[in-house]
This record gives sequence, structure tokens and C-alpha cells, in this order.
Amino acid sequence: QRRLVHHEFDEVAAHRRGTDDANQIVAAREQSAECIDDRVVSRHAAHVEFLRHRRQRVRRGEQVLRDLPPIFWHPTYVIESEAASAELRRLEQSPEVAELRRVLEAADEGVTRALFVAEEPIAMASVRRLTAELKARPVGKLLAEELADGAYDKIVVFAHHLAALDILREELAPFSSCEIRGGQTERSRQAEIDAFQTDPKRRVMLVQQKAGYHTITLHAAAQVAFLEQSWTPDENVQEAKRCHRFGQTRPVFVRNF
Repeated sequence: QRRLVHHEFDEVAAHRRGTDDANQIVAAREQSAECIDDRVVSRHAAHVEFLRHRRQRVRRGEQVLRDLPPIFWHPTYVIESEAASAELRRLEQSPEVAELRRVLEAADEGVTRALFVAEEPIAMASVRRLTAELKARPVGKLLAEELADGAYDKIVVFAHHLAALDILREELAPFSSCEIRGGQTERSRQAEIDAFQTDPKRRVMLVQQKAGYHTITLHAAAQVAFLEQSWTPDENVQEAKRCHRFGQTRPVFVRNF
């Protein structure tokens, strides 16, 4: 457009100088207009093609979701306190729980506000970690019994804290667990994924949350267990869907402990 404006000014000036100059300017103006029209048409065609491909991708994605088997979310399984009484006593006697109790007692009605002032998030995070460690051993024993009984062939277990994952690995050692953790190299992580996906003897995948949040496929398993869940519901959904991906032929069952 700027080029056409310049040509219009040049055309006026050329008419003052003479006919030949004016004809040259008019020809240049028409050529510029044709070039601009071609570019506009080309960009429009490219945009239309882009939209067409995007619609096709969306349709393919919707078709994949329709073709996938269902995914079921089970209610939270409560671990009986008797099964972890020693661990529960240890948790109740920890200084972190004592600090949290002090905060709750002092807060009265302003509990939520008190939990998120400067000092309390540290206590809350510690109690969350200790709770995960408390659940890890009985959950690990339960999953080991299920695997030994042949209830399913493979399972993916998500947890946030590394200490809880260590306990799970110990309890599930007979089943040659694979692991995805933060800080792994891409090669090491892919090797763990490939082993779980292809080796029938590698029956457990332990995944640290957010390290296995997206972009990976673990559809060799149709069982998912959350020892801990993220504060963000969408992250939990995306993690569970690592097993509910294109190529999955069985219904996927998700449990939250």
C-alpha cells in the first residue's frame, strides 16, 4: 500500500514533466498493484489451507477420543489405620505435626488464612510429605499383593515426594519397577519408558508427578494409582491419560489413595 501511494505521488509529478515519464510511472503502478494482489491471494490461500488442516487435526483428535476405550475414576481408597499404626504414631509425634497443630489451635476461625502466612506453608508441606510416606508402605503392600495374584499385568503409580517413591520401590521390588523422576537425562528417561512398554517382566512404573505430566505414553498399563495428587486437577487428569492414549485397547482404571 505504501508503494502504491508513492507511485501516485510520482504519477502526478511525472504528468508535470511529460507524457513518457507519466506512462512509465502508470506501468510501474499497475505492476505493483498486481504484485500486491498476488501476495494477498497467496496469503489468503495459505490461511485457508492452514484452517483446513487444523480442522482435520481436530476431527482426527476427536475421532481418536471416540475410538479409545473408557477411563474410570474410582473413589479414594482409605488405608485402614491398623495397617499403618506404627507409621501413624511416628507421624503424630513428628515436630511438623506439632507445629501444624499449634497453628490450627491458634488460628481459631481464620484457619485458611493462618495456613498461608509466611511460616505455615513450610509446616503444611512437611505434613503432606509425611502423610505420603505414611501411605506409601501399605499402598505398596496392597499393590504387590494384587500384582502377585495376577489382578492385572502392569500398573503406573504417581507420587509427588521422592521419599514416598523410594518406599514404593522397596515394596514393589519383586516386580522390576521402572522410574521416571525429575533430573533424569532424556536418554535415561526414554530407556525406562521403553523397558516398561516392551518388557512383560517390568510390571510397575513409578512416576514423580510433573516429571511425567505430559508427552509420554504408558499405555502398556491399564491401571493407574495416585499415592498423592496434585493441587491442580488438570495435572491429575493429564497424568492419568498417559495410559489412556492412542493405541490403548483396554479400559483404564484410575484409583486415588
